[in-house]
Amino acid sequence: MILLILPLIQNQPSQLQEPNRIKCEICINVITDVYIAIQDPSNMQQIENFLKCFCQSLPFDIFHWCESFIGTFFEQLVYNIMKGHMPNQVCKDLGVCVK
Repeated sequence: MILLILPLIQNQPSQLQEPNRIKCEICINVITDVYIAIQDPSNMQQIENFLKCFCQSLPFDIFHWCESFIGTFFEQLVYNIMKGHMPNQVCKDLGVCVK
């Protein structure tokens, strides 16, 4: 699994002071990583499996937020990914990123 968020979090303490920005970037990277890892974005089971495992690979300090985020928006994430919607737009529509 490719994780694009780890370089963002590591060695960048100034961004840790901006929790909303990090949450937005995690949201975008969750969806981006699904598109990278899943060969068939219309396969609901593959998307669900990926989303359920994604947070387990993140650092502990954001693990719980990630699980809560995916739990809260699970159905919307799956729907938007299956429709091929762009990560930035999905995260804005979910209210995680600033519009």
